[in-house]
Formats: sequence, C-alpha cells, structure tokens
Amino acid sequence: LNAGIEKRRQQIELHYNREIDGLKNTLATSKDLTEKARAALNESIVNMEKQKQQELNSLSDEFVTQQINKEIQRIQLQLDAIKQGTEEEYNLRFELIEQNRQAALQANRELAEELRQDEALINAAYNQQIASENDAYRIEQHDKQMELMRLEFENRLLQVQEGSIEESRIRIEAAQAEYDALLSMDEAQKADLFDSETEYTNAVLQQKRAVSDANKELADQEREFTEMQLSAASEIMGAFSDLLGEFAEENEALAGFAKALALFNITLSTAEAISKGVASAMAVGF
Repeated sequence: LNAGIEKRRQQIELHYNREIDGLKNTLATSKDLTEKARAALNESIVNMEKQKQQELNSLSDEFVTQQINKEIQRIQLQLDAIKQGTEEEYNLRFELIEQNRQAALQANRELAEELRQDEALINAAYNQQIASENDAYRIEQHDKQMELMRLEFENRLLQVQEGSIEESRIRIEAAQAEYDALLSMDEAQKADLFDSETEYTNAVLQQKRAVSDANKELADQEREFTEMQLSAASEIMGAFSDLLGEFAEENEALAGFAKALALFNITLSTAEAISKGVASAMAVGF
C-alpha cells in the first residue's frame, strides 16, 4: 500500500514539475514575450503549483482513508476469529468504534467546506456508541457472574439429599448471595440493569423476602425434625414403660424405676406438645 501511494506521488510531482519547468524556461529564454504573455505564463505556473498540491493532498487523504479501512478490516477479521464475550472481544469492539470514528472524520474533512458536518456531532455519535458498548459489557459481565454463582449453588444442591436440612441451608446461602449482590451494586450497575430506582428497590425487597422465606423453611424443617425425634422417643419409652410395669408389680426396685420412666415420658410428651404449639402459633402469625 505504501509503495503504491509513493509511486503515484512521484508520478504527480514529475508530471507537474516538467510542465512548470517548461513554462519557467519559456519565461527565461523567450525575449519577445509581451508583458501580458509573461503575466499569463506566471499565472499558469501558480495554477499548476496549486493543482499539483491539491492532487498530492488528495493522494494523502486517500492514503489515510485506505489505511483506516485496512485497519477496520483487520479488526473485523480478529473479531470473527475470537470467542464471543471475552475481554479481548470487548477491547476489539472499542478499537473498531475508534477506527470508524477516524474514518468518518477523515471522510468529512474531504468534503467541500459547505458540506462538512460539525466534528463535535460526529464525535458525540461515536462517544454514544462507546457508552452503549460499556453498558452492554457491564450487563454481560454481571449476568455471567450471577450465572456462575447459581451454577455453584446448583452443583452443591445436587450433592445433598432433596428435602434435607442441608439443602435448605444451601438455599439460604444462595438467596443471601443474590441479596448481597444487589446491595453492593454501584450507581452505574443500577442504571444498566434497572429502569428506575423504584425498580431496583423492588428487586431488593423481593430478594430480601426470598431470604426470609428460605430461613423460615429451614426453621420449619428443624421443628419438624425435632417433633419427629420427640415423638419417636415418646413412643419407644411408652412401650418400654408398659413392659416394665408388668414386672414392677413383683419387684420394688423395678417399681421405682418404672415411676421415674413414666415421669420422663411425660416430659417428652410435654416437649412434643410445646414444639407443635410453637409451630401452630408461628403459622398464624404470632
């Protein structure tokens, strides 16, 4: 590309320099030229110098345009070859926007002055593209982080028994992690992900409720487990107490033990009743 441009530049200079040198030689050697003829020759020389410079400037502009277009093609080929969503893609997209900006500015400068657009307007348009790309990248990165977090919790859930207390504890961690992520957002992230402050606040409140619901589910499971243990222990001790009572009538020591066992059984039944009563009270809002 550089060699081709340089060759054309040399051809332009050679052509015009020959013409100009010829006119200058005529002025220097022709003795019978009138003042009017000399003035015309001098004007031709000036005009040819201007025309030469215009063609050289145009060639320079063409070279810059070609260079920019080649760079745009290079970046586009790289974008086609790399994996989407990577930081490399993100950087190349910004580079492509910048090259397109330079191409637009260069094309604008090559226009006649009365047709040119204000460069501030061109720059503003490309600045907006950069801002939009920034927003899209931040949203994409946030979504990736949240997806990775969810996958991590899903993998942990797959390793525990369904319906178990451990499962509920993991669900609490997951809900709390999403809640913390919402609270830690800066203003730029909020603006990217939510249409208004009200929408963000609603999302926070909903996730806070999700944390509360997950905690309540765990508390319910733990109470049910406690009630189940107490009920099983009460049944076992009741059966054992009945069996022991049959022998206690003939043995004073066994009679004392049976009495103590009966008292313990009453304690278990009382604890079970209290546990169920607390659960019922919580279910109706106490």
